Amino acid sequence: MPDPKRKVAKEKVAVDRWVITKVFKWMADHRNALEDIAAFTINLSGQSVTDDSFIGFVLEQMNNTQIPQKKVVGYPRKCGKYIVYST
Repeated sequence: MPDPKRKVAKEKVAVDRWVITKVFKWMADHRNALEDIAAFTINLSGQSVTDDSFIGFVLEQMNNTQIPQKKVVGYPRKCGKYIVYST
């Protein structure tokens, strides 16, 4: 029988990836508006933060959209620490 906790964890990562994709696309499509926005803070699930492939996904999306990295801050729920994505 499938593990319901594992299913929920996968769904959380999928939602976080969807949010990253949509926010980065919006940023890429509205570059002029970014001048007036200090940063986007994106709440992330603990599952995404501990997923080995997630940071690579985020950096790939940043590279694909060429958004300014300093405008994105990840905030893992229940962790209380900010993650600033930069290379």
